[in-house]
Amino acid sequence: AERGLRYVRISEVFGQLAPSALIVPEHTHVFGLSYVAPLFETIFAQFKRRAEGIYFYTLNPCEAFWEDVRPGAEDEDVVLESTTGLFDLELDTPALRLWGRPGRDNTRMLNRLSETVYETSLFEVSDSEQPTLLQALQADIRERAPKRSRAAADARFDDESIRFLACPSVQREVEVVANEIWSLMEQSKGSLRFNDIAVIVNHAQREVYQTHIRSVFKDTHDIAHNIIDIASASQNRLVEAADLLFSLPFGDFRRRELLKLITHPNVMANFPGVEAEQWLGWCHELHILHGADHADHDHTYIKADLLNWKQGMRRLVLGAFMSDHRSGEDRAFLSADQAYLPYEYSHTELGASSSLVLLVQSLIADARFCKSERLPLRQWARLMGAMLTTYLDTVDEGDARELMRCHQILTTVADNDLSGAAVSYRVAYEFVREALDVLETQRGQYLVDGVVVTSFLPMRPIPFKVVFVTGMGEGKFPIADRQNPLDLRLAEWREGDVRGREQDKYMFLETLISTRERMYLSWVSRDNRTGDPLEPSSVVKELNYMLEGYEGSEHLRRRLEEHPLRRHDRAYFPALYADATRALPAYGREARREAKLCALRADLLSFCKAQGVEFPQADELARSIDPGLWQTLSERLGLIGRSEQTIRVLDDDESERGPARISLGFWQVRRFLECPLQASANLVVGLRDIEEEDLFAIENEVFETGSWPQTLLLRDVFLRHVAAHSPRRGQPLSQIYDERARYLELQGVLPTGLFQSAERHRHVEMLETWVKNMQAFGFAPGGPLEILRFGRAAEQVIADEIYDSIILELPQIRLPSGARRDVRVELFGESQALNLERDVSMTMLARDDVRPRDFLAGYLDHVFLAAAGRQVASGPRRVLVNTTKAMSADVRFTRRLAPISTAQARAYLGRLVTEMLSGVHDYLMPIEAVVAFSALDNRQSFGQITAQLLGQAGGCSSLYGPVRHPEHFLAPGDELARTMIRSRFGPFLAMAEQVGA
Repeated sequence: AERGLRYVRISEVFGQLAPSALIVPEHTHVFGLSYVAPLFETIFAQFKRRAEGIYFYTLNPCEAFWEDVRPGAEDEDVVLESTTGLFDLELDTPALRLWGRPGRDNTRMLNRLSETVYETSLFEVSDSEQPTLLQALQADIRERAPKRSRAAADARFDDESIRFLACPSVQREVEVVANEIWSLMEQSKGSLRFNDIAVIVNHAQREVYQTHIRSVFKDTHDIAHNIIDIASASQNRLVEAADLLFSLPFGDFRRRELLKLITHPNVMANFPGVEAEQWLGWCHELHILHGADHADHDHTYIKADLLNWKQGMRRLVLGAFMSDHRSGEDRAFLSADQAYLPYEYSHTELGASSSLVLLVQSLIADARFCKSERLPLRQWARLMGAMLTTYLDTVDEGDARELMRCHQILTTVADNDLSGAAVSYRVAYEFVREALDVLETQRGQYLVDGVVVTSFLPMRPIPFKVVFVTGMGEGKFPIADRQNPLDLRLAEWREGDVRGREQDKYMFLETLISTRERMYLSWVSRDNRTGDPLEPSSVVKELNYMLEGYEGSEHLRRRLEEHPLRRHDRAYFPALYADATRALPAYGREARREAKLCALRADLLSFCKAQGVEFPQADELARSIDPGLWQTLSERLGLIGRSEQTIRVLDDDESERGPARISLGFWQVRRFLECPLQASANLVVGLRDIEEEDLFAIENEVFETGSWPQTLLLRDVFLRHVAAHSPRRGQPLSQIYDERARYLELQGVLPTGLFQSAERHRHVEMLETWVKNMQAFGFAPGGPLEILRFGRAAEQVIADEIYDSIILELPQIRLPSGARRDVRVELFGESQALNLERDVSMTMLARDDVRPRDFLAGYLDHVFLAAAGRQVASGPRRVLVNTTKAMSADVRFTRRLAPISTAQARAYLGRLVTEMLSGVHDYLMPIEAVVAFSALDNRQSFGQITAQLLGQAGGCSSLYGPVRHPEHFLAPGDELARTMIRSRFGPFLAMAEQVGA
């Protein structure tokens, strides 16, 4: 019969081996075991039979016999509100009963092994007549004293050996700890050193805390610190790259998996001169999302060769010698039954593109090989070493050391291949992954210079003078036990079984009895989203319950210190406010600087109130003082220079001899009329309408066309059908739509497969409705209509005629800095669909309702054409809004505008653009509020109307744009609103006549 490998448990090995078969040293010394699994009793017993001596050095919380202490709870925490207690806590030492079961079981095991032969070595015990609260508690635990009865109200310990710190956030918690450390160092006058202090972070949150600790300790006089157990994969750059490389075969080649690897610094080091952002941008624009090639999409709805890495690299290769839409070329490259759009780029980028193609293809090939083959462990280790050498390079000396250690790990794994049997790559990976994880415990050292920052696991018994235990929030510590149905401890508990929750509690007990002078417990006391109060850990509550037997509740409450939300709060710096209150410790440089600024503002506010003057805003100060002085003041105060940024936007020409130059698109002028707040945030401050996407996080393809891409697609198809000079004019809408939709599908803008088919029917119906509605407006089916373009185009657009941009010379505009400059403004853009003979402008909407802002584009067409001298008809102009709702002849969505001369149009645009550029418009003035406020029957204030509009879903232009919370801004008063409306909307409101709605 064929024989395979036999797997046995380690307990069976030691149970079946004769003592003579074991080779053990004569003397064995075991350190650092707080508790072990029952299996090790068998192992140690075998060692004992062969060795002359086996010595255990362990921390025993209690010098008295305590192995008979019954645990306070087997399955749940003690009910603290009960004084008699469900578990009779007052009959024994509460700390041992609540937190000591793992240590009790370990002591029992050691007693059985040693036959109760042991030596006791006590920590240094203070001989002071008046012990501190911490020392009194430790003594009771050590002597197994029963629970103390509730102390008298005036009982107290005059010390700060145990403190509780409630903090509003993790950042503030670390800042509070840093301030306390520096305060202790000042008070100690040299008797306390930094390496006498430990900061213990919750093991589950250690990376979060360690990140804050680095920055906060540096800001607090650069406190020296020594982080012991950094997680290598997250904190060590090269180990992280190795982990990404080795785990690649287990994924499905999603964007995040491969991009994180190929843009990693240790991979990019192989390609000098190439920017990771360039590769990232290419992969995003090529719409690479998942799959190595088209075969990975078999049996899915994706029938076209899209979204995978191979098609993206093919498009990149085609772009080296073919043009794309940016050069006016819309044709696709056909190969077999698939089409590919070339992705054009500069010849100077050829090296970067070829490197990307080669790297991606090589990584995918290696990953697929690893996924499918079976090799001996030794060969897998060699292959993984070759992958490290091929794909990773060092950036600094630290990387070189870590790379050498990784190769040493692979050598060790290869040496462990005793049988030479072929195994899967998964087996080899797990061996290597486990070895890499060990690296995290090999960083940092105890008792060197600096505060020791670590988690509970590696440092429990070390007797520091001062210990800060952070992250002691409810649900954070102790860890919640997971209910695993395969866990046999749920069915029957046996001596030596330790759950995660019990493990955390015993680690806390060891820390408590090891601390020599002071112990601080801190936690996050506020929800970071809602601000609701959060409770401390159950361990903190249990400790408070015990301390009630030592001092009165009033004195015990004084040990709790609740810290404010802001690090510059008045409680930390009362002297800045002439307040004699005792200050909470605060030593951060930035916190002190912020506090001084807040105190200065409070003083200025008090002065203005006493003098009866309005508190000045930053823009007012900038306009009222010398520009040079304002610049100096801004730098001193660390202000974000809004005025300076405005000048950079305006002044493309650095020389002050000529006018400043700026280019404005038609859409920017329209956006200013729709909402000055959002337009100003985009133009002056430089905020974007759409938040920056995390390109790594995008994993799913487009399933539904977005509102704006849909409008652009439908408008493009419609204009190709009706535009006067379009080569597609008169062709069936469905045919034009299919051509454009197929092109955008290949680009990755539209959904593919059945999702695109589902949209097609709806889109064609909308297009046909637009064409039918033209008859309701009095046009013959199919137009013709024209598109005029002025100046440069933001993208490839259809244009029947192209004219020069509109130039406005604006003299002596007062910039926010206070300076006056001549400004030359270039207005560019394209019109809506026009019929110049009939003086008609038509705006197409991909919805069936009409809003006031929908007429702005046609209104501005009227103004721009007049300013450019392109008015043809002398009669009134009609502005039409064509929706996806079928219209009859008597229902028209129309405005009529009276003629306007070129001089009038240029004067109006000059005033409008001057207002746009003269400052930051940080107020609410949506066009919907303008129209409602200007109505003859209006009885509400401008502010009331604006507030109502903000509360309506989608009912206000101010809700869309880079400013996410427009409700934080105020609307102008009624008089000021009327003045601005007359200046900006006078022509629009005076000349508009609604025919139908």
